[in-house]
Amino acid sequence: MGIDPPFLWPDHSPLGAPVRIRYDAGGSLAVLAVRGEWNAGLSAQVAAALRRFFAEQTTGLIIDLSRLDDPRANSAPTWMGARALAARQQPPVQLALCASPEQILADRLQHLGAGRFLPVYATVDQAHVAITGRLPHTDRMQLELRPDTEAPALARRLVEDACRSWRLTALRQPARLVVSELVNNAVEHAGTPITVTVSRRVSVLHVAVQDRCPDMPQLHPRTPGPRLPEHGMGLRLVHATALAWGAVSTDDGKIVWCAVRGPQTARRRRPRTATTLR
Repeated sequence: MGIDPPFLWPDHSPLGAPVRIRYDAGGSLAVLAVRGEWNAGLSAQVAAALRRFFAEQTTGLIIDLSRLDDPRANSAPTWMGARALAARQQPPVQLALCASPEQILADRLQHLGAGRFLPVYATVDQAHVAITGRLPHTDRMQLELRPDTEAPALARRLVEDACRSWRLTALRQPARLVVSELVNNAVEHAGTPITVTVSRRVSVLHVAVQDRCPDMPQLHPRTPGPRLPEHGMGLRLVHATALAWGAVSTDDGKIVWCAVRGPQTARRRRPRTATTLR
């Protein structure tokens, strides 16, 4: 019997796909590019991509609409809804649109008053410069690791230092377990330099493990056998412990991330917000 990992979304979208998400090297800022004719099918794909984005705990999003064909600006309610969802995140997600001034959609959003709360820029580069300066400050610790047997222990020590510094002692053990597994996977399956980033976002501890291998992790069903040691419990442990988790592609590899909120809420999933994006 298989396992449905609701927060694992590998992005294998080709460059010309109607909806494509790409991330910066640190995984904190994403660009959602939408292209083609706006219709019901594209609307559904955008809604799914936005649900994915907000589950991933990323702090900034640029929506590139420069290649969207929407002469009647029918997509405007979707972007306004995305703005409302971004504002409700803790901490709020910084959101910006990229659309040519000649596009009717850009003019429509300005008339709706979106410009005061949802900035519209002419190019992605302009949006990137502007939104980077507005990204919320988060407590963050980062460590570069070699792909050797000492890496998981060093990553666990980083998590322990973070939890102690930020007074999140209740998160120490679950965060220690998940970072150990993610780093061990990177050592065994990627064999490249590893970057571990631990950040605090309100009461959630966010752990991200980046390597330079594009192959995405796979969550396999449980098989009979003796109990595994801490470093061998597989992604099942991450799936059972994390509030949310997933994997995203970068230009030179991937980032596997998870959000931890403590043992008492580890199995609780964030409520879906799809209805407000349709």
